[in-house]
Amino acid sequence: MRLENTLKGNSVKSIASKYGIYLVLVLMVVISSIASPNFLTVSNILSVLRQSSPTIILAFGAMFLMISGSMDLSVGSVLAISGIFSLSVYMMGGSWLGAILAGIMTGLVCCTLSGIISAYVGVPSFIVTLAMDLIVRGGVMLYTGGMPITRTGNFAAFGQGFIGPIPIPIVVVAVIWAVSAFILNHTTLGRKFYAIGGNAEAARASGINVKRTTLFAYFINGIFVAIAGIIFMSRLNSGTPGGGDGYALDAIASTVIGGSSLSGGIGTATGTLVGAIIMGLISNILNLVSVQSYVQSIVKGVIIVLAVVLDISAKKKSV
Repeated sequence: MRLENTLKGNSVKSIASKYGIYLVLVLMVVISSIASPNFLTVSNILSVLRQSSPTIILAFGAMFLMISGSMDLSVGSVLAISGIFSLSVYMMGGSWLGAILAGIMTGLVCCTLSGIISAYVGVPSFIVTLAMDLIVRGGVMLYTGGMPITRTGNFAAFGQGFIGPIPIPIVVVAVIWAVSAFILNHTTLGRKFYAIGGNAEAARASGINVKRTTLFAYFINGIFVAIAGIIFMSRLNSGTPGGGDGYALDAIASTVIGGSSLSGGIGTATGTLVGAIIMGLISNILNLVSVQSYVQSIVKGVIIVLAVVLDISAKKKSV
């Protein structure tokens, strides 16, 4: 009898661990539907996903770093400078392609530099990316004079446009999810990310170049952060120097909620997508019930702490 109860308990825990995040997503949808009867309309769902798209894309970048055993606290400011540089190139007469490439190169330079300092110099990722956040945010303010760029021409088309009935940002999110899932599940690089995050010394002993693999994670993160920045600025149709403030913790929280471990070596693309959508729905619910912005910050802070506590607790139980 005791054995039977133990098996049942383990079965329930296994189901909760595997499908718990999807139950939370369903719960968020139900709460949103109660708070707003029009929530489940196609137009509103697409609107919520479009608004959440920068955070979702940032979460995928955070996922690669977290799986590899690193993190990036500079993504909010890098998002801002990438989007603003992209907008600047477009306003100077550049093509759409040129503007997008300028933004991506900006994100790559910032995040790759953080990766080099962390992986090759040995500075902890927390410290180097926190410093990078301050440097880049200061650079953004210096470049813009602290004022938003409002004469943007047709730059909004990328963030506000459609491909058929689907908003462009949602299409971009779908592509990034598919690419991320493919890299993690079907490439040698993906297996290396899991290996160095799970046990860097064992990975090094097996012949994996840990430093170079870590740098690749920062490289991917830089591309995703830049894309998020371009979408963010074009959706607002404005170059906002304060844009992206607080987004780093939202991205990390989304990734942890989605099942990634702060200790590294664990995470999936689908889990990250669901975690980021849950964070977006939480923000949407708080806005629907007119919760003040500073109270929303408190709620998000509590969610982040709970997510980290649950991650640490799960890690201890698995040992």
